[in-house]
Amino acid sequence: MLLRLNKQILFALLGGLSLILLVHAQDEDQSGFVDTGESKLVLRYVKDFYQQPYWGVRSFPEGIRNCYKINVTTGDKYLIRVSFVYGNYDGKGKLPTFLLYLGTNLWDSVKVQNESYVINKELNQLIHVAPQNYIHVCLVNNGSGVPFISPIELRPLNVTSYPTQTGSLALNWRLDIGQTGPDLKSYRYPKDIHDRFWDPYEDVDNVWFTLNTSSTVDFDDHNLYEPASVVMSTAATAKNATDPLMLRWDPPVDANDTKYYVYMHFAEIEVQANESRWQYITNNGKPYMESFAASYLYTTTIYSTKPQRGSQNFSIIKAENSTLPPSINGLEIYTLKEFLELETNQDDDKTSDVLTWEGRLQIATEAAQVKSSNSKLSDFGLSRNFAPGDRDGTHIVTGVAGTPGFLAPEYHQSNRLNEKSDVYSFGIVLLEIITGRPVYTRTNGERTHITRWVELMLPRGDIYSIIDPMLERNFNVNSAWKAVETAMACVSAEPSKRPVMSTVVMELKECLASQLDLTNFNSEETALGSSSIYVSQNNSIMMMRPSVR
Repeated sequence: MLLRLNKQILFALLGGLSLILLVHAQDEDQSGFVDTGESKLVLRYVKDFYQQPYWGVRSFPEGIRNCYKINVTTGDKYLIRVSFVYGNYDGKGKLPTFLLYLGTNLWDSVKVQNESYVINKELNQLIHVAPQNYIHVCLVNNGSGVPFISPIELRPLNVTSYPTQTGSLALNWRLDIGQTGPDLKSYRYPKDIHDRFWDPYEDVDNVWFTLNTSSTVDFDDHNLYEPASVVMSTAATAKNATDPLMLRWDPPVDANDTKYYVYMHFAEIEVQANESRWQYITNNGKPYMESFAASYLYTTTIYSTKPQRGSQNFSIIKAENSTLPPSINGLEIYTLKEFLELETNQDDDKTSDVLTWEGRLQIATEAAQVKSSNSKLSDFGLSRNFAPGDRDGTHIVTGVAGTPGFLAPEYHQSNRLNEKSDVYSFGIVLLEIITGRPVYTRTNGERTHITRWVELMLPRGDIYSIIDPMLERNFNVNSAWKAVETAMACVSAEPSKRPVMSTVVMELKECLASQLDLTNFNSEETALGSSSIYVSQNNSIMMMRPSVR
């Protein structure tokens, strides 16, 4: 069975919004977000299709690049949705094409093909972890028409949902599988508490049955992803019990290496005496998820912690011990967007706002103390209980959460985390504090993890090349070397060589004490002393001097 998306369905906007921010394009005063552009209204007949937030646009006839600055919370995860309803607002009837950026990163090319249709359902929806306390949504004029924008919407998401190894997730499809025609519907808030858009599939081949229930699925918010109950209350199942359910798609032309993250939502909604529904999943003919049975009226979400590359051919197959055919309720497919360049802002260059070395050590020490005194492994949102799947990293319901780049290397081998894994994550945070660099940067055109960058700098023996240059060398050299040594011990490739958090606390307190001892002295430390660095064969740092003991 091949499921196909009905592309002709025009999304009907429903009432109510659950959001953290909605920027209305028709508002004349947008000084809190953007200082350029003009507010316009779409033609009257277009308003009949949409609610008021979509009646206006903000156009940018002047300048090549125009940006909205939106304040967010660093480290939080957001659903960012930008919409474009041309509506012949300028009376010219010329459909533009322009570029959409998130900060300095190209998000998508916006091509308006109809003056009354909304563009917002595919790559213009992004799940993104904010690396700073603001984001820039930018429109770039590439000479093919005046850029414009309708609403910009931000919805907070559970930071542990939709985990990736790196990058952000751009929506391809979010599908309600079990609907039957001809009255196919799309859903958003209030049906979906996160205001995600769910579109229907159309069974054009007429090869499946539809199951449905009037009961509420996940009435107590059992599932981390919280798909809409109205979506989970219907399911598609094969008419022939021996036939698999097949989900197939190909990447765009000239993009065969496209990386996908796939989230499949299952719930048992049919109760029959002495019957059971066991099924397993393959992808491109290879095992993807071993045999499982979804719980009655509760969502089971299956996904991989690793992206799937290129063409995809999923088959959901009836297990030998099952009496019922396979079924599926909902499906989400995302393209991985690897945004590697951290945003910069001219205000960030003001050295008067730079946190001192003493202040950084104080923050790091306090964070380590909290970590050391807490018996839970989820302080950083990085360790969670989960049920392991196959060797390809497939999981059921929940998996490892956290910001890309912070996961310990052993997770990618065993799919399990422990206390030493959290020590690694803290070490990454400590390196960010020390260097002032993000987890990923580009070095000589290649993506470089912060641990690798420090490893490359250490043999130079120059502490000033490692510590954040914004500090302008205003720190004690011994204290700095000690902090770097502690951080690199935390991120050792071998978990057994990582210290426990109580030791990290002690080491950081010594760093802070060393800095405080010299705070009242007006002396410059220009000599590094005799430094010795031992780099083992696996590039983990075992010892560095000078070191405060």
